[in-house]
Amino acid sequence: MKSAARKAEVRRIVSGSIYTAVEVVSGGGGRALGLAYVEGEGCRGRGAGGVEGGRCRRRGTLTVDGEPALPASAKDLLADFVEISEIKEGEGKGAEATVSTALASALAQLTLTEWETGDVLEQISVVEGERVTVVGGFPFTPRLKEMGAELSVFDRGFGDFDKVEMGTALEEADVVIVTGATITNGTLPDVLEKVGGAREVIILGPTTPLISAAFADTSVTRLMGVIPTDIEGVIEVVASGGGTRAFSRYVEKVSVSVGR
Repeated sequence: MKSAARKAEVRRIVSGSIYTAVEVVSGGGGRALGLAYVEGEGCRGRGAGGVEGGRCRRRGTLTVDGEPALPASAKDLLADFVEISEIKEGEGKGAEATVSTALASALAQLTLTEWETGDVLEQISVVEGERVTVVGGFPFTPRLKEMGAELSVFDRGFGDFDKVEMGTALEEADVVIVTGATITNGTLPDVLEKVGGAREVIILGPTTPLISAAFADTSVTRLMGVIPTDIEGVIEVVASGGGTRAFSRYVEKVSVSVGR
């Protein structure tokens, strides 16, 4: 990621009410767009966690204090914001964490050469009776039940839940699926700390930066995010306050493996 940042420029930072998008251009002219979920208040029900964000609206939009003059050096701008590895819950770095994550995701796309495509349930197999723990709100959870999984779902968008119960479910799970929004809200380190011997630990969603090296020393086995195929289309959706469903036609769902 740092090598990609050396000659790259940040051309646009688009702040919507659900996502922030950061566009970068490489020294060779390649373009990439990274996305990050905007953590906010007043978003409840289906869509929390950034999955069906088209139904969620925040009060106001994200602003970044001291917005930089653009274009700007990606390397310098990334240094000015918090690194994704430093994001922790409750540190008051919401805007910085969001921009940093989206920028890191865009830079990773500039150097990414290998990935798989398809939805999460097309890429993993769940055996009947396996324990699956999901952190975040995803529309595919009913299908996990149909596959015979013993399912536990914990989503802040549906209100408070028992953290002790979540810890037990994470420790006992065979498969763990975590929303990428936990990166920007700072809860991911605590979630991963509680994971036991799961055979699959997946970070999923548009916010997920496809940077295997950043998760090499964790229990994460796969990163499943998106690569925009129509940058202008995604930016238009983000700027108008749309979410994942609205820009789904403009992105490709991809995944990269993380070595343990």
